[in-house]
Amino acid sequence: MRGLFLLIILVTSFNSFAQQYEPLLAESNEWHLTACYNGCVTDVYIAHDDTIVDGLSYKILSGYHYLSRTFLLREDIQEKKVYLMKVNPSKNDEYLLYDFSLNVGDSIEMNNPISPFPDNGGWFSLDSIESKIIADGNSYRHFYFSPTVSNTISSLPAIWVESMGSLSLINAAGGNPDINGAGHVSCLFKNGEIHYRNLDSINDCALQYELSILDFESELFSLASTLVEQEIRIELTLSQALLSIYDIGGKLVKQQRISDGLNVISIESIAGIYLLEVKGEKGNRQTAKILVQ
Repeated sequence: MRGLFLLIILVTSFNSFAQQYEPLLAESNEWHLTACYNGCVTDVYIAHDDTIVDGLSYKILSGYHYLSRTFLLREDIQEKKVYLMKVNPSKNDEYLLYDFSLNVGDSIEMNNPISPFPDNGGWFSLDSIESKIIADGNSYRHFYFSPTVSNTISSLPAIWVESMGSLSLINAAGGNPDINGAGHVSCLFKNGEIHYRNLDSINDCALQYELSILDFESELFSLASTLVEQEIRIELTLSQALLSIYDIGGKLVKQQRISDGLNVISIESIAGIYLLEVKGEKGNRQTAKILVQ
């Protein structure tokens, strides 16, 4: 009996030290990437708007290199994995970017789609994991990778940070974070608040895509039902907003201005599952999934 009691104590203690996974994608992410190979320049990348493709929810990656709204990020929180999809006219390509379930000694084939690095960066080994405090005051796991001996594509190390991704471009999981090369993340804002800061080559971090935290907490509209026929009746609580409806492939099927009070939107020509988005003039946004019959 005494042996069983000790076993229970040991199991309980082990579980108490297990670290809970911190998701990468928030309601709004804003990465600042600074490169100084020819004078310091900071590019801004944003994941804020939602869309649905093949029944899965994605964030649209936009910014300096990604203005087409065809680069999409999604996260499987249970699996601790993050994917990037490139939407193409003929087919969609999806890449595994991050797998934060890896343990020291594990290997992963790195993908760097649509980046300065090779699309397929080859195999990397996870050398170590260290917990470090970042700008938001909390400690997050830092993953340190090096190319495997058999990797003939990449020769430089890569660094991931749980809750934010690569210290290089967000879509370059195998990219080397080099301030004198492709760049190094200098700032990350999540939901309008500073999350990560590196002031080696810049003076300060300033939010570029200005959103108030209150915008995320307020109800912009209400629907009578998420199951609708022929028309959507939407009660807006802003003076004016832009309503957009996207199909599950992320294609915009309807868009119109709406105003404060009751709005009736005809949807006679569509049927199926759609994402309805209402965006205010200050950038505040609310979405809802609807089933149209």
